[in-house]
Amino acid sequence: MALMGGSGRRAAKGRAAVQDRIVLGGREIRYEIVWSNRTTAEIQLEPDLLRVRCPMSATRGRIRGILARHGDDILRRLGGIEAERRRRRARPRESFLYRGRWCQIVATEGKQSFGLKNGKFVVSTTVDGRAHERIDAAYREWIMGRALSYLPKRARLLGDRHGIWPSRITVRQQATRWGSATSKGTLSLNSMLMILPVRLSDYAILHELCHTIYPNHSGEFWALLESVYPNVKRAKEDLKKYADEV
Repeated sequence: MALMGGSGRRAAKGRAAVQDRIVLGGREIRYEIVWSNRTTAEIQLEPDLLRVRCPMSATRGRIRGILARHGDDILRRLGGIEAERRRRRARPRESFLYRGRWCQIVATEGKQSFGLKNGKFVVSTTVDGRAHERIDAAYREWIMGRALSYLPKRARLLGDRHGIWPSRITVRQQATRWGSATSKGTLSLNSMLMILPVRLSDYAILHELCHTIYPNHSGEFWALLESVYPNVKRAKEDLKKYADEV
């Protein structure tokens, strides 16, 4: 059994990938199981996903046992990923992402304000040792405002276009995932989708819309997604470039 990072492939035909949850060290962790024609199990950690690749004969109980045995290592690796994100946010930034473009930050001292003007983020704040923290918080609040205005409308438009209708849409800031969905039709979209180019935020939304029909990564799921979004493979690769900015 190996514990490593890496990108995934589709589940073997005939047995759909599934998502599950486990509590490790008092923390609930979501993970994906991918069965394939292999002889050993492998745990893959990515910035937004814990994936278990295992033989076709592996039961979900056996997989949970594997995760439990490697729980300390999994938590250590996840903690490292999250710590690096916190360190990155703690450093002063010269620019922020919006719609796939890096926009320069122009900061002045004054009453707290934040906005986008002529392709630059114009910020007023108290200039002290914690100014960069307030600027980062103001940016995320600004992004949330844009997300609440845009993402539900966009999700319903894309759903109408392809005949997939969500029952409920929520927007919130998520630490690691671009979004999630339930088989009852509820979408939860990450406000940070607003940092992506429109084509990639559309991909993420359509990915979750398809999950309301197929709550797994089965062949049927991928066939549906590819029928509503061209060049899924490229979108998946391009999306990885933004994972560290969530």
